Amino acid sequence: MMTEGTGVRSPSPVKIQLSTGDMSMLREAAARLESARYGKRQDTWGKGLVSSPMFVGLCGEHACCVFLNRKLATNVQVDTVLRSHGDGGADIVLMGLRIQVKTRSVGKRNLIRRIDGEKRVRGLSVHAFVFAQLFESTRLVHLLGWCHAADTRKNGRLSKSARGDWWNIELEGKHLLPMNDLATEISTRGYS
Repeated sequence: MMTEGTGVRSPSPVKIQLSTGDMSMLREAAARLESARYGKRQDTWGKGLVSSPMFVGLCGEHACCVFLNRKLATNVQVDTVLRSHGDGGADIVLMGLRIQVKTRSVGKRNLIRRIDGEKRVRGLSVHAFVFAQLFESTRLVHLLGWCHAADTRKNGRLSKSARGDWWNIELEGKHLLPMNDLATEISTRGYS
C-alpha cells in the first residue's frame, strides 16, 4: 500500500477480539473437522504445521466475518459444514465475492499454498485473499489486509516450504490492501 510521505508499507491491522464463547465454539468445530478431514493423513501438510491448524484458520475466518458484518450490516457466518471435498477454496462467500482467509499463529510471512511438489500452479477458485494472525493467549485476531487473487502471482514470489515438499506464493505486507477497502469492494462491485 502506497502512503504519501512514507512510501510503500503494510496497512494497519484491524484488531478483532474473540470472546471465550467464540473460542470454545471454534475449537469444537475445528476438532470435528480435523478428525474427519485430516485424521488419516500422514503427510506433513495433512498432519499440520501448527497445533490445531483448523482452529487457527477458523479463528481468522470468524474474525473476518465479524469485520464484514460490522462494516456491511450483513450476517455472514463461519462455514463449519463438513463436505467430502472441502469448501472448494472459498472460506467466505458474500455478495458473490469468494474469499479465502489465510491465518497464521506463528511467523511473519503471508503465504498461499498454491504450488504443488512439481511446481505446478494450482488454480485459484477465489476472488480475494484475506491475511490474518491469531494471538491465541489474548483471543485477538489481527486482520492484516487483503489482495485480489489475480494480483497474487504478479506481486508474490515463490518460496519453498521450510517443512514440506510444496511451494507457496509469499506476499509481502506492502502488497496488501486495507481491510476497509475490502468492504468497499464488496459493496460496490458485483461478483458471479
